[in-house]
Amino acid sequence: MKIGHLVVGVVIAMNSVAAVGFDQIDAVTRARYDLRLGFTVGGKVLRVHVKPGARVNKGDLLMELDDEEGQALVDLYMLRASSHLGLLSAEASLELAQVEEKAIRTAFEKDATSPIEVDRARIRTRQAQLEVNMAKQAGEEANHQLRQATERHAQYQMRAPTGGVVDLMSVEEGELVESLKPVVRLVVIDPIWVDAAVPTDQTLGLKRGDAAWVTPGLPGYDRPIKGTIIHMAQVADAASDTRLVRIEISNPKLIPAGGQVRIQFTAPTRTASTEAR
Repeated sequence: MKIGHLVVGVVIAMNSVAAVGFDQIDAVTRARYDLRLGFTVGGKVLRVHVKPGARVNKGDLLMELDDEEGQALVDLYMLRASSHLGLLSAEASLELAQVEEKAIRTAFEKDATSPIEVDRARIRTRQAQLEVNMAKQAGEEANHQLRQATERHAQYQMRAPTGGVVDLMSVEEGELVESLKPVVRLVVIDPIWVDAAVPTDQTLGLKRGDAAWVTPGLPGYDRPIKGTIIHMAQVADAASDTRLVRIEISNPKLIPAGGQVRIQFTAPTRTASTEAR
């Protein structure tokens, strides 16, 4: 009887291992975004605002090149765009011209002035109105010039296109950089992606949005992490008879990209040995 029980127990354990082994597949983690950032212009690094390892948000200033002239133009056009003195002065002149024209027309009705004075007052009012229009146009031009100067100056500033972690900073303050040469590496690994070459026959029952479980081969990760299938290649690799399956998992502990993991597409279950305990 003991031998019979032993044989049954071994068969159960082997079946459990076989089932798990069929599902578990080697895979590799990869960054959701792995960006190499550079400037569209060359110049000297004025300031570096972050260090490798820093977490940044979208729009954060990472680095800037020396652009003293560009900054001066931005300041000048900002002053012009924000100033309303020219328009206020022109509007006051228009108001004065309108008051004077009204008084002259009243005098003309009483035969106290000549027609030519009326014409002069009318023309002065028109000129004052034109000055108001010109002041408004000057304000619009100043706004356009400010936008142009700001966009030009922005070429000398590197901002994070998305939130992530600065993985590499290859230049320091005072160094010269070339246009279009990457100087910053920005990665997004939370969430992180897992790419696996899955046997084609095992992918036939899978679809985007299905759950998958990822087990990192790192200390402290004893339990699989539940993720979601976000992509499945539509063309299988003929040589290996596999399809690329991409899984996304939450990664608050910042598991590094490029590491080896194992995945499975069925929820983890307790083994026979665990149940025996």
